Amino acid sequence: MKILRFMQSVPAGTLNVPMAVTAIINTLWPQSLQIGGATTALFANGTMTLIGVMLFLTGSQFMVSQVAATVRRGLVLICAKLAIGLGGAALVLHILPPSGIWGVSTIALVTALTATNPGIYLAICNKHGDAVDRAAFGPLNLISVPAIAILFMGLGDGGSFSAVTLLQVAVPFAAGMLVGNLDPDVSAFLRPGTVVILPFLGFCFGSVIDLRLLVAAGGTGLLLTLFYILANVPFLLLVDRLVLRRPGHAALGISSAAGISITVPSIYAATHPAFAPYAEVAAAQVAMIVVVTSILMPILADRVKDQGATKEPAAV
Repeated sequence: MKILRFMQSVPAGTLNVPMAVTAIINTLWPQSLQIGGATTALFANGTMTLIGVMLFLTGSQFMVSQVAATVRRGLVLICAKLAIGLGGAALVLHILPPSGIWGVSTIALVTALTATNPGIYLAICNKHGDAVDRAAFGPLNLISVPAIAILFMGLGDGGSFSAVTLLQVAVPFAAGMLVGNLDPDVSAFLRPGTVVILPFLGFCFGSVIDLRLLVAAGGTGLLLTLFYILANVPFLLLVDRLVLRRPGHAALGISSAAGISITVPSIYAATHPAFAPYAEVAAAQVAMIVVVTSILMPILADRVKDQGATKEPAAV
Protein backbone atom coordinates (compact mmCIF):
# COMPACT_ATOMS: atom_id res chain seq x y z
CA MET A 1 0.00 0.00 0.00
CA LYS A 2 1.69 3.17 -1.26
CA ILE A 3 0.54 5.66 1.39
CA LEU A 4 3.45 8.05 0.97
CA ARG A 5 3.17 8.01 -2.81
CA PHE A 6 -0.52 8.83 -2.53
CA MET A 7 0.15 11.70 -0.10
CA GLN A 8 2.81 13.11 -2.41
CA SER A 9 0.43 12.95 -5.38
CA VAL A 10 -2.08 15.21 -3.57
CA PRO A 11 -1.36 18.97 -3.58
CA ALA A 12 0.27 19.73 -0.19
CA GLY A 13 -0.70 16.14 0.61
CA THR A 14 1.76 15.66 3.46
CA LEU A 15 -0.36 18.16 5.39
CA ASN A 16 -3.76 17.90 3.69
CA VAL A 17 -4.19 14.12 3.76
CA PRO A 18 -3.61 13.81 7.54
CA MET A 19 -5.80 16.88 8.05
CA ALA A 20 -8.60 15.20 6.08
CA VAL A 21 -8.24 12.01 8.14
CA THR A 22 -8.69 13.72 11.51
CA ALA A 23 -11.40 16.01 10.11
CA ILE A 24 -13.41 12.92 9.15
CA ILE A 25 -12.76 11.33 12.55
CA ASN A 26 -13.69 14.55 14.36
CA THR A 27 -16.90 14.75 12.34
CA LEU A 28 -18.01 11.14 12.85
CA TRP A 29 -16.44 10.21 16.19
CA PRO A 30 -14.98 13.29 17.95
CA GLN A 31 -14.66 11.52 21.30
CA SER A 32 -11.94 9.28 19.85
CA LEU A 33 -9.57 12.24 19.60
CA GLN A 34 -10.26 13.31 23.18
CA ILE A 35 -9.45 10.12 25.11
CA GLY A 36 -6.50 11.90 26.70
CA GLY A 37 -2.87 10.99 27.11
CA ALA A 38 -0.54 10.62 24.17
CA THR A 39 -3.38 10.14 21.67
CA THR A 40 -5.00 13.51 22.32
CA ALA A 41 -1.63 15.22 22.68
CA LEU A 42 -0.44 13.95 19.29
CA PHE A 43 -3.59 14.12 17.19
CA ALA A 44 -5.54 17.03 18.70
CA ASN A 45 -3.92 19.23 21.32
CA GLY A 46 -0.34 19.27 20.08
CA THR A 47 -0.67 22.12 17.59
CA MET A 48 1.42 24.68 19.47
CA THR A 49 4.08 22.12 20.41
CA LEU A 50 4.43 21.06 16.79
CA ILE A 51 4.53 24.67 15.62
CA GLY A 52 7.27 25.29 18.19
CA VAL A 53 9.27 22.35 16.83
CA MET A 54 8.68 23.57 13.28
CA LEU A 55 9.89 27.06 14.22
CA PHE A 56 13.07 25.55 15.68
CA LEU A 57 13.63 23.44 12.57
CA THR A 58 13.08 26.29 10.12
CA GLY A 59 15.31 28.51 12.26
CA SER A 60 18.09 25.93 12.07
CA GLN A 61 18.06 26.25 8.26
CA PHE A 62 18.17 30.05 8.35
CA MET A 63 21.68 31.38 7.87
CA VAL A 64 22.73 34.85 9.01
CA SER A 65 23.66 35.65 5.42
CA GLN A 66 19.99 35.25 4.46
CA VAL A 67 18.65 37.85 6.90
CA ALA A 68 18.43 40.71 4.39
CA ALA A 69 16.71 38.58 1.73
CA THR A 70 14.24 37.14 4.24
CA VAL A 71 13.38 40.53 5.71
CA ARG A 72 12.74 41.94 2.27
CA ARG A 73 10.93 38.97 0.73
CA GLY A 74 9.05 37.55 3.72
CA LEU A 75 8.10 40.75 5.47
CA VAL A 76 6.92 42.43 2.27
CA LEU A 77 4.37 39.66 1.76
CA ILE A 78 3.39 39.58 5.42
CA CYS A 79 2.91 43.36 5.49
CA ALA A 80 0.80 43.08 2.33
CA LYS A 81 -1.33 40.42 4.04
CA LEU A 82 -1.70 42.59 7.14
CA ALA A 83 -2.70 45.55 4.95
CA ILE A 84 -5.53 43.45 3.49
CA GLY A 85 -6.71 42.52 6.97
CA LEU A 86 -6.40 45.94 8.56
CA GLY A 87 -7.74 47.95 5.63
CA GLY A 88 -10.52 45.48 4.88
CA ALA A 89 -11.58 45.20 8.51
CA ALA A 90 -11.72 48.98 8.91
CA LEU A 91 -13.86 49.27 5.78
CA VAL A 92 -16.21 46.43 6.71
CA LEU A 93 -16.71 47.63 10.28
CA HIS A 94 -17.34 51.19 9.07
CA ILE A 95 -19.98 50.47 6.42
CA LEU A 96 -21.73 47.29 7.61
CA PRO A 97 -23.83 46.40 10.69
CA PRO A 98 -23.00 43.25 12.72
CA SER A 99 -25.39 41.25 10.51
CA GLY A 100 -23.17 41.98 7.51
CA ILE A 101 -24.44 41.49 3.98
CA TRP A 102 -25.99 38.66 1.90
CA GLY A 103 -26.00 36.27 4.84
CA VAL A 104 -22.33 36.85 5.70
CA SER A 105 -21.88 38.62 9.03
CA THR A 106 -19.29 41.27 9.81
CA ILE A 107 -17.45 38.93 12.16
CA ALA A 108 -17.17 36.33 9.38
CA LEU A 109 -15.85 38.92 6.93
CA VAL A 110 -13.17 40.22 9.30
CA THR A 111 -12.12 36.70 10.26
CA ALA A 112 -11.75 35.86 6.57
CA LEU A 113 -9.73 38.99 5.85
CA THR A 114 -7.19 38.17 8.56
CA ALA A 115 -6.94 34.37 8.22
CA THR A 116 -3.76 32.63 7.01
CA ASN A 117 -2.29 29.14 7.33
CA PRO A 118 1.48 28.83 7.94
CA GLY A 119 1.22 25.04 7.50
CA ILE A 120 -0.02 25.29 3.91
CA TYR A 121 2.55 28.01 3.25
CA LEU A 122 5.37 25.75 4.46
CA ALA A 123 4.06 22.74 2.53
CA ILE A 124 4.05 24.80 -0.68
CA CYS A 125 7.47 26.33 -0.01
CA ASN A 126 8.97 22.95 0.85
CA LYS A 127 8.04 21.90 -2.69
CA HIS A 128 8.61 25.08 -4.70
CA GLY A 129 10.54 27.53 -2.54
CA ASP A 130 14.00 27.95 -1.06
CA ALA A 131 15.46 28.46 2.41
CA VAL A 132 14.52 32.16 2.38
CA ASP A 133 10.88 31.32 1.65
CA ARG A 134 10.80 28.70 4.40
CA ALA A 135 12.34 31.07 6.94
CA ALA A 136 9.28 33.33 6.57
CA PHE A 137 7.30 30.58 8.34
CA GLY A 138 8.45 32.13 11.63
CA PRO A 139 7.04 35.66 11.26
CA LEU A 140 4.00 34.27 9.42
CA ASN A 141 2.96 32.53 12.64
CA LEU A 142 2.74 35.95 14.29
CA ILE A 143 -0.17 36.97 12.08
CA SER A 144 -1.98 33.62 12.05
CA VAL A 145 -3.07 33.70 15.69
CA PRO A 146 -6.70 34.60 16.54
CA ALA A 147 -5.44 37.65 18.44
CA ILE A 148 -4.87 39.44 15.12
CA ALA A 149 -8.48 39.07 13.98
CA ILE A 150 -9.71 39.97 17.46
CA LEU A 151 -7.42 42.99 17.55
CA PHE A 152 -8.76 44.17 14.20
CA MET A 153 -12.30 43.70 15.45
CA GLY A 154 -11.52 46.26 18.12
CA LEU A 155 -11.22 44.15 21.26
CA GLY A 156 -8.82 46.67 22.75
CA ASP A 157 -6.24 45.85 25.37
CA GLY A 158 -7.60 42.36 25.97
CA GLY A 159 -6.73 41.35 22.44
CA SER A 160 -3.70 43.50 21.84
CA PHE A 161 -0.67 42.05 20.11
CA SER A 162 1.82 42.13 22.97
CA ALA A 163 5.58 41.67 23.12
CA VAL A 164 4.97 38.32 24.84
CA THR A 165 3.23 37.03 21.71
CA LEU A 166 6.25 38.08 19.67
CA LEU A 167 8.62 36.30 22.06
CA GLN A 168 6.54 33.11 21.94
CA VAL A 169 7.28 32.82 18.25
CA ALA A 170 10.76 34.35 18.20
CA VAL A 171 12.42 32.23 20.91
CA PRO A 172 12.19 28.77 19.26
CA PHE A 173 13.06 30.23 15.85
CA ALA A 174 16.05 32.13 17.28
CA ALA A 175 17.22 29.04 19.20
CA GLY A 176 17.16 26.98 16.03
CA MET A 177 18.92 29.72 14.10
CA LEU A 178 21.65 29.91 16.78
CA VAL A 179 22.54 26.21 16.76
CA GLY A 180 22.22 25.97 12.97
CA ASN A 181 24.67 28.81 12.46
CA LEU A 182 27.08 27.64 15.16
CA ASP A 183 27.30 24.14 13.73
CA PRO A 184 26.48 23.45 10.06
CA ASP A 185 26.30 19.73 10.89
CA VAL A 186 23.31 20.41 13.16
CA SER A 187 21.62 22.33 10.35
CA ALA A 188 22.19 19.42 7.96
CA PHE A 189 20.94 16.90 10.53
CA LEU A 190 17.69 18.84 11.09
CA ARG A 191 17.06 19.65 7.40
CA PRO A 192 14.55 16.81 6.75
CA GLY A 193 12.64 17.65 9.93
CA THR A 194 10.02 20.00 8.48
CA VAL A 195 8.86 17.34 6.04
CA VAL A 196 8.51 14.81 8.87
CA ILE A 197 6.59 17.17 11.17
CA LEU A 198 4.07 18.40 8.56
CA PRO A 199 1.80 15.30 8.66
CA PHE A 200 1.46 15.55 12.43
CA LEU A 201 0.65 19.25 12.13
CA GLY A 202 -2.00 18.23 9.61
CA PHE A 203 -3.53 15.82 12.12
CA CYS A 204 -3.87 18.63 14.66
CA PHE A 205 -5.33 21.09 12.14
CA GLY A 206 -7.97 18.55 11.11
CA SER A 207 -8.96 17.76 14.69
CA VAL A 208 -10.88 21.06 14.98
CA ILE A 209 -12.74 20.73 11.67
CA ASP A 210 -16.30 19.39 11.66
CA LEU A 211 -17.20 18.63 8.05
CA ARG A 212 -20.88 19.04 8.87
CA LEU A 213 -20.16 22.75 9.14
CA LEU A 214 -19.54 22.79 5.40
CA VAL A 215 -23.11 21.66 4.80
CA ALA A 216 -24.37 24.21 7.32
CA ALA A 217 -22.44 26.98 5.57
CA GLY A 218 -24.10 26.29 2.23
CA GLY A 219 -24.05 29.05 -0.39
CA THR A 220 -22.99 31.74 2.07
CA GLY A 221 -19.88 29.73 2.89
CA LEU A 222 -18.98 29.58 -0.80
CA LEU A 223 -19.68 33.31 -1.10
CA LEU A 224 -17.34 34.08 1.80
CA THR A 225 -14.69 31.75 0.32
CA LEU A 226 -14.91 33.57 -3.01
CA PHE A 227 -14.59 36.89 -1.16
CA TYR A 228 -11.51 35.57 0.68
CA ILE A 229 -9.84 34.44 -2.55
CA LEU A 230 -10.57 37.68 -4.42
CA ALA A 231 -9.42 39.82 -1.49
CA ASN A 232 -6.11 37.97 -1.14
CA VAL A 233 -4.85 36.21 -4.25
CA PRO A 234 -4.78 38.98 -6.91
CA PHE A 235 -3.16 41.57 -4.63
CA LEU A 236 -0.60 39.20 -3.08
CA LEU A 237 0.32 37.75 -6.47
CA LEU A 238 0.96 41.25 -7.79
CA VAL A 239 3.20 42.02 -4.81
CA ASP A 240 5.08 38.72 -5.15
CA ARG A 241 5.60 39.04 -8.90
CA LEU A 242 5.97 42.77 -9.49
CA VAL A 243 7.65 43.91 -6.26
CA LEU A 244 9.64 40.83 -5.27
CA ARG A 245 10.11 39.41 -8.78
CA ARG A 246 9.20 35.89 -7.62
CA PRO A 247 7.01 33.24 -9.31
CA GLY A 248 4.07 33.64 -6.91
CA HIS A 249 4.01 30.37 -4.95
CA ALA A 250 4.70 32.18 -1.66
CA ALA A 251 1.77 34.54 -2.28
CA LEU A 252 -0.53 31.57 -2.81
CA GLY A 253 0.88 29.87 0.30
CA ILE A 254 -0.05 32.86 2.42
CA SER A 255 -3.54 32.95 0.86
CA SER A 256 -4.96 30.01 2.80
CA ALA A 257 -6.86 29.83 6.10
CA ALA A 258 -5.96 27.69 9.11
CA GLY A 259 -8.38 25.63 11.18
CA ILE A 260 -7.71 27.83 14.20
CA SER A 261 -9.53 30.66 12.38
CA ILE A 262 -12.79 28.79 13.01
CA THR A 263 -12.53 29.71 16.69
CA VAL A 264 -12.33 33.48 16.12
CA PRO A 265 -16.09 34.25 15.85
CA SER A 266 -16.97 32.49 19.11
CA ILE A 267 -14.00 34.01 20.97
CA TYR A 268 -14.99 37.52 19.94
CA ALA A 269 -18.73 36.99 20.41
CA ALA A 270 -18.12 35.80 23.98
CA THR A 271 -17.27 39.37 25.00
CA HIS A 272 -19.37 41.22 22.41
CA PRO A 273 -23.03 40.11 22.68
CA ALA A 274 -24.05 42.04 19.55
CA PHE A 275 -22.16 39.48 17.47
CA ALA A 276 -23.28 36.38 19.39
CA PRO A 277 -26.24 35.55 17.08
CA TYR A 278 -23.87 35.28 14.12
CA ALA A 279 -20.95 33.36 15.67
CA GLU A 280 -22.10 29.81 14.90
CA VAL A 281 -22.92 30.48 11.26
CA ALA A 282 -19.70 32.49 10.86
CA ALA A 283 -17.66 29.53 12.15
CA ALA A 284 -19.31 27.28 9.55
CA GLN A 285 -18.56 29.77 6.79
CA VAL A 286 -14.91 30.11 7.84
CA ALA A 287 -14.63 26.30 7.90
CA MET A 288 -15.53 26.35 4.21
CA ILE A 289 -12.61 28.72 3.55
CA VAL A 290 -10.22 26.44 5.45
CA VAL A 291 -11.14 23.35 3.44
CA VAL A 292 -11.34 24.99 0.01
CA THR A 293 -8.12 27.01 0.27
CA SER A 294 -6.17 24.08 1.73
CA ILE A 295 -6.96 22.18 -1.47
CA LEU A 296 -6.98 25.02 -3.99
CA MET A 297 -3.84 27.00 -3.12
CA PRO A 298 -1.36 24.11 -3.54
CA ILE A 299 -2.94 23.35 -6.94
CA LEU A 300 -2.56 26.98 -8.01
CA ALA A 301 1.01 27.03 -6.68
CA ASP A 302 1.85 24.04 -8.91
CA ARG A 303 0.46 25.93 -11.90
CA VAL A 304 2.31 29.20 -11.30
CA LYS A 305 5.53 27.27 -10.76
CA ASP A 306 5.05 25.40 -14.05
CA GLN A 307 4.35 28.68 -15.85
CA GLY A 308 7.56 30.18 -14.46
CA ALA A 309 9.70 27.11 -15.17
CA THR A 310 10.96 28.38 -18.52
CA LYS A 311 11.86 31.81 -17.21
CA GLU A 312 12.52 31.95 -13.47
CA PRO A 313 12.23 35.47 -12.01
CA ALA A 314 15.29 37.00 -10.45
CA ALA A 315 15.91 35.96 -6.86
CA VAL A 316 15.40 38.48 -4.10
